Amino acid sequence: MSTPHLDDHQLDGVRGWLIDLVHQHRLSPTQRRVVQHMLDSLPQVAFASTIDMAEAAGVSQPTVTRIATALGFSGYAEFRNAARDAVLTATPPAAAASGAGADGAGGAGGRPGEGGRAGAAG
Repeated sequence: MSTPHLDDHQLDGVRGWLIDLVHQHRLSPTQRRVVQHMLDSLPQVAFASTIDMAEAAGVSQPTVTRIATALGFSGYAEFRNAARDAVLTATPPAAAASGAGADGAGGAGGRPGEGGRAGAAG
């Protein structure tokens, strides 16, 4: 599965979703460091396994799972599904339908009102 390409506006919407979650929950310094890595790794984090995230962030796999629970999810799978929804909602419909096309620059014309802000109801 290829990771969708998001422009800066779309990435800001997904980042906002994750930052809103962080502000609603208490996280340890280590958890905050991993979340920062997640923010820096968008949109790939929405498609990564706990093992991939743990290795990339330099923490254990259980730490990644605990972060998902600390953010209010039942586990990492539920967090990843919500992150995927946020990323895919932010993807312009044409790019999503074509599998985020390989033509690069042509897909950056997402409409500002569409999917720029992923729903953070949670």
